[in-house]
Amino acid sequence: MNTYKISFTRENGTQGADHFTAATEAQARKDFGVCYRHSSATIVSVELVQTDAPATKQQERDTLEKIKKMVTQRHAAILGSTGSGKSWCVANILEKASTLQHANIIVFDMHGEYEKLAVGPNPIAERYRIAGPGDLETPNSDVLFLPYWLLNREELLSMILDRSDSNAPNQASRFTLLD
Repeated sequence: MNTYKISFTRENGTQGADHFTAATEAQARKDFGVCYRHSSATIVSVELVQTDAPATKQQERDTLEKIKKMVTQRHAAILGSTGSGKSWCVANILEKASTLQHANIIVFDMHGEYEKLAVGPNPIAERYRIAGPGDLETPNSDVLFLPYWLLNREELLSMILDRSDSNAPNQASRFTLLD
């Protein structure tokens, strides 16, 4: 991937510049168009700043510092396509956040990707999971029992119906809410 610096003029005449990482200049221009689609910014110049070079240690530190400020000040979401590095980014943020004095982070890990951060000789997180039918007899300390009134209709159905049963749709239709 290459990094392109795109200089542009806004509709009010002020100048601006932004950096885009893309395989080609054409893709960088397209990405610019998507990012600035709600304004009438005009591209003045496109400059190839970096080509297929990995980030320097200082660039990584600067980026992590920006992420740390972002995460500790407000809500955040990490979004991207498959293979774009979301899991690596979140794991890195969690590792860095574990060094902060008052880090308050909750991760909903539906697929167990970050379980390793909560186990081993030096865990950096605590792991909890929602109780299932197998936890009623001998619950572990990491199990959270949710009161039934906290669950909506679909969540209640998922607890009492076996969706692999061919009769499940009929059973679900009999489950009605009372007013």
